[in-house]
Amino acid sequence: MCSHGQASGKGLVKFVHSYRISHGSVALIAQRFEDLYDKYDALDLGYERGRPAPLMDENAVSKAASLRRLHSRILPELRRLVIKLRSLVITLYKSSKRPGDLQEEPGDLVELIFQTQSEIDSLFDQFIDAMNILRPDQYVKELFSRRADRVYSRLLTVALHFAGFCLSSCTLIQMSSEQTDSDSDSDSSDSKSDSDSHSDCESDCDSEDMTRCTNQKEMVNHDANVVCKKIGSALELIEGREFDIIQDYWARPKYRIDRKINDLFKVSNQTTTPSWQEPLSESVCEVAKWFAPIFKLSRIFFEKLSRRGTNRNQHPLIATMRFNDLDTIGELAHRVDSELEEIINILRQGDRAGLFATGRLLTQTLFKLTFHFDNPLHLIKSRFVPIVPGTNSSSTIQADWQHWFSLWNHWFILAITNVSKRTKYLSRTLSHQL
Repeated sequence: MCSHGQASGKGLVKFVHSYRISHGSVALIAQRFEDLYDKYDALDLGYERGRPAPLMDENAVSKAASLRRLHSRILPELRRLVIKLRSLVITLYKSSKRPGDLQEEPGDLVELIFQTQSEIDSLFDQFIDAMNILRPDQYVKELFSRRADRVYSRLLTVALHFAGFCLSSCTLIQMSSEQTDSDSDSDSSDSKSDSDSHSDCESDCDSEDMTRCTNQKEMVNHDANVVCKKIGSALELIEGREFDIIQDYWARPKYRIDRKINDLFKVSNQTTTPSWQEPLSESVCEVAKWFAPIFKLSRIFFEKLSRRGTNRNQHPLIATMRFNDLDTIGELAHRVDSELEEIINILRQGDRAGLFATGRLLTQTLFKLTFHFDNPLHLIKSRFVPIVPGTNSSSTIQADWQHWFSLWNHWFILAITNVSKRTKYLSRTLSHQL
């Protein structure tokens, strides 16, 4: 045969005959991949526009059960079958080019592919069922868990790349069939000599076809790897804790809050004003300096709670905490960032608006900033701090966190109070009295 050159003509005839028996099945393998792709193509990926679900609790239980099934069985099994099917498809492709390298009977290989395709077809149906349960419906904006919504989006990505894997596998199988047809034509006579058989096996695709085949095999490998990566990403999201998700939602606004400290410094320091921008008055610059402790304390708050490892062994995906409470905490960084941005904008307009209007606007913004922290701070202290893990005794760790929150809250209220007194006083004082 092509890799050994030692097989007898009788053995080769038997092999080719066996392979031709399974050749008709190759088309069926390709068709099954197309059917799997069509299942994805037929998915209704939009948001449900019908009547809202009647009971939040029932929906939460149903979604939680679906997430558990996805985490414990469906996603891990889908990943295993994708890896297995990739190996089988590439083996079948290689056997069409070098039959002598095939370690098992061709019929056994095809049967194994059929079996794996059947398993993955059934599993993909279960995957779709779970997705349909998790699909956000009309009440999503008010009641639906933020993380479950993100899991659904992550599952859509898994489905998309799984469909891509099926499509690339189908193409590679079809190339295998084309190569087999070419090889079969060259073996039209069973009475050829061993040397003729050896020569026929050694003749592969021409250089253009060879490149195309190799690229397609690499595409199957790549698509399978991407599917596995996306499955792993979905599993990580399901395995995560509520605070993981909150921290993720804090990431971008936390970065903006960090930058706003620098923006505030530029407002309060006239030497950093660009040449094209009219410098602010000394009075406004002095007012801006009052806000430095508030900006820095806001940054410290999010830095402290965003440290990885502070949220192990916490609530499972669907916790006893109300979904809207989780949303309240999740939105905190965005709201604080917006208020700090508003403070900077008010200060930049201070000279045009006048100190009276500036003081009034700043006082209102400080009130809103304090309000944004009130409820989330209570929720974090009452729901997350009691279960924060640590290397020491849990009671000691919790006491440390409670002490930190009390200390932070004390300094934050003190900073807000001091600045509020000054902003209120702006409307009753002259600029030279600042």
